[in-house]
Amino acid sequence: MKKRQFVYMALAFLLLMGMSSCRKKSINNPLTVNSVGAPWELLVVMDKSDWEAPQGRALFEVLDADVPALPQSEPRFKISRCDNADFDGLLKPVRNILLVEISHIYSRPKIHVTEDMWANSQIVMRIVAPDNE
Repeated sequence: MKKRQFVYMALAFLLLMGMSSCRKKSINNPLTVNSVGAPWELLVVMDKSDWEAPQGRALFEVLDADVPALPQSEPRFKISRCDNADFDGLLKPVRNILLVEISHIYSRPKIHVTEDMWANSQIVMRIVAPDNE
């Protein structure tokens, strides 16, 4: 009888400990790293030729526009850029990433937004288009 009571108490204790240790983030992979960078920093992954073309300059002007209603001039983002070929494991944990890919394999322009793709607290926006238009 005492053995059965001990087993029930041990199971109740383990169940209580298991339930109290659960958090909302426990669904995520515990091996995923935390994102790096400030909330206002943005990594644009885009080939240099596209970045220097008119569509790249237009994208830069939108991202670098001043935040409205501030007493001084402040850009929306601190922008960094790298080529698609240079985007590797070292840059994947950056907090905010904008992937731009222009290729004939796409039939129409699309925008995909993904959270926590390579790191926790990360936003990855992917823009794909068939051409520069």
